[in-house]
Amino acid sequence: MTARQAPATAVRPLHLAVQLPADGEGSGPQADFAACAALALAAERGLFDFLLLTGGASPPAAGAAAAGEPPGPGGWAGPGPCGPEPVTVLHALAALTSRIGLAVAVPVTAAGREPYDLARRIAALDRLSGGRAGGPPGRFGDPAGPQGRPVVLDFGGTAEVLITGRPAAGRRGGRRARVLSRFDLAAGAAGSAATARDLADRLHAQVQSAATDGFVLRPDPAAAGRGLDAFVERVVPLLQQRGSLRTAYTGTTLRDHLGLPRPVG
Repeated sequence: MTARQAPATAVRPLHLAVQLPADGEGSGPQADFAACAALALAAERGLFDFLLLTGGASPPAAGAAAAGEPPGPGGWAGPGPCGPEPVTVLHALAALTSRIGLAVAVPVTAAGREPYDLARRIAALDRLSGGRAGGPPGRFGDPAGPQGRPVVLDFGGTAEVLITGRPAAGRRGGRRARVLSRFDLAAGAAGSAATARDLADRLHAQVQSAATDGFVLRPDPAAAGRGLDAFVERVVPLLQQRGSLRTAYTGTTLRDHLGLPRPVG
């Protein structure tokens, strides 16, 4: 008589995004856009869910970041490190990529434009990119785009994707929103096989414990993207071996990547 085997536990998918550099983290518009483009291509090579631009919003204080509070008012309309302003930059990055999502997150109440105008521009990006856009809550119109509506992404509230300060044990189960935690990616975080294995174990364990659904990586701007390249080369294959990270894009829209339903009505 054989012992009864315990049922296998399903592996929770791990979602990844990369936050592109904020204001003051580059050396000039052309060099900065080239760096952002390199990060975008590396992230798509690593099968990340989306790119994130925060619109030049000032970063939160250390305590606020730990609590998952949003960045302070900074406005999204002014010049940024990658180009004129976030939605224009994402249009340019859409032409360089084919699958990775394109998202902007900024408190619209602090924005330099009306929330309706920002929503309209993100909806246009969604149509032109084939359903890869996401942005803060707004009136995106009827759900007739490639993915219905752009994914709603914010630092709190009832967004479909919530960006938080750090993983929180005991996150409410059954919540339909995807919760992604910010993670500062040091240049040497995946510099060797040992450090890459430790990092993969840590990220995988936090997602499997339901402390978070994934991570928004923030590469060290002084490292010129080398930290992300090393992450894609060394950590991504380890996460794929553990079964938590996709081995290929199985859909074409940001909702597909995040496993979010298409809105109706």
